[in-house]
Amino acid sequence: FLVDTTPPVTTATMTSPPNGASYTNNTWTNQNVSVDILSFDAGIDFDNIVYPKYCLDTTNTCTPNINRWANGVYIIISTQGISYIRYQSIDYLGNAETIKSRTIKIDKILPNLNILFPTNFANLTYKTSIPLNFSASDSESGLSSCWYNLDNGTNITLLNCQNTTFNITGGSHILYLYANDSVNNVK
Repeated sequence: FLVDTTPPVTTATMTSPPNGASYTNNTWTNQNVSVDILSFDAGIDFDNIVYPKYCLDTTNTCTPNINRWANGVYIIISTQGISYIRYQSIDYLGNAETIKSRTIKIDKILPNLNILFPTNFANLTYKTSIPLNFSASDSESGLSSCWYNLDNGTNITLLNCQNTTFNITGGSHILYLYANDSVNNVK
């Protein structure tokens, strides 16, 4: 006879389309994440039609109850923000592995960016030390960088996305201001 007290082992492989690059657990991406979960049991074995099971939520508390094969080969996660996939397998003898979890962070939203000064069509009476006052934020993956240019000229990086001053020559000008979050959503 055989004694089996060892639970199955389930692993998750995650990629981030469109190019199928490997996705690292608990990092930000601006793409959907594809998850493939597979199990192996060195003992009596398990029903590979029923297991592994998984669940998705935003609190990391759900109980795996969806058959891995129910929705095709891969599980696609597209939820904005932080999501969790939890998964588990149980063998024929009831040996259950501890529920495992992976964290998926998706940010498809552009940063918030508002120019406070100079306002559109402002008529200034000076050409030096003109304040560039703005607010920039990103509630998901966080701001990475900000920059501006005048009249599509050279981009000037704004250290820590802080307000600054700039100089102009006479005449009309167009100010372009940009904010980039940590997954390259640019506004």
